[in-house]
Amino acid sequence: MLLFKSKTDLNTPMMKWLSENKDEIRNGTAVYEGISIDETTVFHQYSCVISFMLGTYVQRTDFLLPTPSNNFLRYKHWIYTVISFLFGWNGIPFGLYETPQAISSNLSGGRKRNAASLLQMIEWGWDAPGDASTIDHRKDIVELTENAAEEILARIKEAKYPAEVAVRIEPADWYNQTVTISFDFPVSDGRDWVDDSQGILLLIEKRHEEQLAGKTIDYLHSEFVCR
Repeated sequence: MLLFKSKTDLNTPMMKWLSENKDEIRNGTAVYEGISIDETTVFHQYSCVISFMLGTYVQRTDFLLPTPSNNFLRYKHWIYTVISFLFGWNGIPFGLYETPQAISSNLSGGRKRNAASLLQMIEWGWDAPGDASTIDHRKDIVELTENAAEEILARIKEAKYPAEVAVRIEPADWYNQTVTISFDFPVSDGRDWVDDSQGILLLIEKRHEEQLAGKTIDYLHSEFVCR
């Protein structure tokens, strides 16, 4: 028995709209069909399962936003749930596994992703956690000196990272007050604080907050240090 799963299509109308309006979404001024959209706006994706003699096929919808034009998705999940219930079970073993998964997901509102997560997928090709955000987990933790910022920007340029890449800061040798930096996706799923300094987006794990809070990160003698 074979299993076929459709992948999220980044060329659908909704994904194209998200890509074209990413700046407005991030600053909270985007509007779609009269509905205000920001990074925390939740989109829904439904699935249906159809099994044939030789395989099971899982088809996913585009990520959908409840709007007046689609009756706020009141009936959308029922269509895919009924199709799965009628035609999904026959495939062994995948139909028996995928069908209840799809039905359960559909009845609970589908697979949910917020706008920040979908923008991450569009820009980086990485399916971020469903509640990823750059605005929900904000906190001022550290400051960068000009020297530190210049070194970080030079590394970003040398590695040809996108300008919006985030810098992860972690304690290294605490006796010598040094820290390490690395580059990461510019969102948080709740485990990190999102900070910024000198125009650079910073990520600090919440478990390191006590060590780093209120510190200034400098670049001295080829090392990043706290003071």
